[in-house]
Amino acid sequence: MADEFTFSAVARVTSAICAEFQQPAQAKMVVAHDTRPVGFKFIGELINEDKIVLGGEESAGLSIKGHYPEKDGILACLLAAEAVAARGASLTEQLEALYIDIGKLESGRIAVRLTPDLMPKLKDRLTQEPTAIAGRRVKQINRLDGLKIIFEDDSWLLVRPSGTEPLVRIYAESESPKDMEVLLEQGRKYLLG
Repeated sequence: MADEFTFSAVARVTSAICAEFQQPAQAKMVVAHDTRPVGFKFIGELINEDKIVLGGEESAGLSIKGHYPEKDGILACLLAAEAVAARGASLTEQLEALYIDIGKLESGRIAVRLTPDLMPKLKDRLTQEPTAIAGRRVKQINRLDGLKIIFEDDSWLLVRPSGTEPLVRIYAESESPKDMEVLLEQGRKYLLG
């Protein structure tokens, strides 16, 4: 039964587009953390090596130990249906309870068409070391997969070329929807600046 399967402490592996530890309740649950480049193949490797039991990515696919180590949307839906049946609560109710326990972060993504004019700018922007963007002080830079700028308040934005389309994707995460939208626009201006 799903309720019997709870974790007091978990190891966490995320891709570069996932959350930093903004909420103290989230951080205290995690005993180990590893960030990998975008792409489920990196998470699948860890499942194959028995280093994690579950892995997921933003594209709504996940896999678990003992299942094929590729993202599987059908498996994700079946596990969600099992959680609803076992707990007698809708997914919305379960998410709201989770947000009460560990807080809620707002994430978003936009895309900018990669034109011949933008190509040299992109290369330049990805190698810069900004200390502030639009008045926000930078706490840390992560170049694992593009340019991830983590700000002093733990909000962040990531600028990375798409691996499949002629686009530059800009991701952002913050505590409020309004601030997340502001970050996305600041990321667009930074890229095009």
